[in-house]
Amino acid sequence: MRTVRGMVPIPAALVEAVVRCEGQAGRRWIHELPSLITRCLDQWSCELAGGSWHGEVALVLTVQPARGPAVLKISFPHRVTEMKMK
Repeated sequence: MRTVRGMVPIPAALVEAVVRCEGQAGRRWIHELPSLITRCLDQWSCELAGGSWHGEVALVLTVQPARGPAVLKISFPHRVTEMKMK
């Protein structure tokens, strides 16, 4: 497991799945994931509030914004996730 600035463990299984599914682009995304998490937390004024989960190419974190409990899902940017955002 890698840790985001001592806060969020990045599960080895997520790293392996992203690299397997996305190749070199996945390696770059995993490398950038800690700063992406930090930027998202700052942008939405959230604090980490607990556990994390992952799928093949996404990490879900429990967060605490000012208005109440929430989750932050960060996915590898590909066409399927871009379509879900629209």
